[in-house]
Amino acid sequence: MASLIPVKESDISIVYNSNTRELVLAAKGEIPKVFLTPFFKQESVLNTGLTFSIRAFAGGFPPQKGEKSFEIKHSVHINLPLPHFNNKTVLIETASGNFSVEIKYTGFGPGPVVRGDNGSEEGTTYQDVLPPIKRFLPADQPLRITANIPKVEPPSRVNIEPSYNPEFLELIRSTVQEGSISWTFKWKKLPTEEGANPQLIDVTTHQYNGLVGPAARNYITIQGYVVLFVVFEKK
Repeated sequence: MASLIPVKESDISIVYNSNTRELVLAAKGEIPKVFLTPFFKQESVLNTGLTFSIRAFAGGFPPQKGEKSFEIKHSVHINLPLPHFNNKTVLIETASGNFSVEIKYTGFGPGPVVRGDNGSEEGTTYQDVLPPIKRFLPADQPLRITANIPKVEPPSRVNIEPSYNPEFLELIRSTVQEGSISWTFKWKKLPTEEGANPQLIDVTTHQYNGLVGPAARNYITIQGYVVLFVVFEKK
């Protein structure tokens, strides 16, 4: 049976790519040469979150003395964030202890911030990532996405923008009505390549209170749409 190996918490990292819906776990360090290459083992998926361990098998002949360096990665396809789920950390079990490692999200792009004359960040930025919404999009069909426009009073202002992969999706129309804005997409290139389906559209709503200095407030909400290419069978 594979044994837990010692790994420092600082040598473990977890990144979630929101564009590919892929969770990437990575670890590095040194272990006795008696062990083979370490690996991540998924221990459980509970309502409270994910748990992995870092293990290795002992082997090799003749037995070697000393230590060797290792660097490993493990990918998991999962849609995050999920409702009623720990979307912030993953529990990692090692021989050095159990660590709650923070998930670093990428793919949404950095949130807007207010900066002072010296370039330093001022005020406070709040960011909320909502659970993704699944949409099905056949070939040669349009997909319409609508977002509500928050009501604000001057000097506050609102900016709402979609982000997507222009290699596969094309924005063909955008319309603004009282209290809402809509975008219509179609496939520019069918995502038939391995790992290309589904695609992701992120709608970012940024509210800024119009103030400067410590009183500045940015409220950023990101709503993701998981767009799956589907083919309907003809009967």
